[in-house]
Amino acid sequence: MSICVLQHPAPMPNQAIWQPLAQVAVRDKTHRAAISAALRDSGWAVVDSPSGYHLLQTIAGAITDDQLWCRPRMIVVDAFSPGCSGVTIARGIRNLGWSIPVVLIVYSEEHKQCLGDVAEESVYVVDSDRALSSIVELARHTINRPTQEATYPS
Repeated sequence: MSICVLQHPAPMPNQAIWQPLAQVAVRDKTHRAAISAALRDSGWAVVDSPSGYHLLQTIAGAITDDQLWCRPRMIVVDAFSPGCSGVTIARGIRNLGWSIPVVLIVYSEEHKQCLGDVAEESVYVVDSDRALSSIVELARHTINRPTQEATYPS
């Protein structure tokens, strides 16, 4: 495994060369917009997706095209997103060897209980009513690391 300093070969439109990328897939449009705006205000470039399935398509494109600037530094997704659950995405990210924060948003205590022990290092389960503040805090902590590094397999 190697550590890759994210020097983007070609940033997405309106993305500064140093900006880390967050991918957000939250089904509620208002909640998604608030999270995305807060991340942008914290210095992140954001790709919005309406579902886990769409987020997965974006990540797959970054992997197959080997475009490091498309690889997220953080993922925010509904734990039970339609098409592809956040739980499945979190496990897939770990199977790829990526060590990035994955935030799973739950909307009920029942959903939280269904998750079992999915929370592990860099996987955060947050209630929807506290998601915004938790994500902003995590984003600030992640972006303020001394270097903008993420771990990806070589």
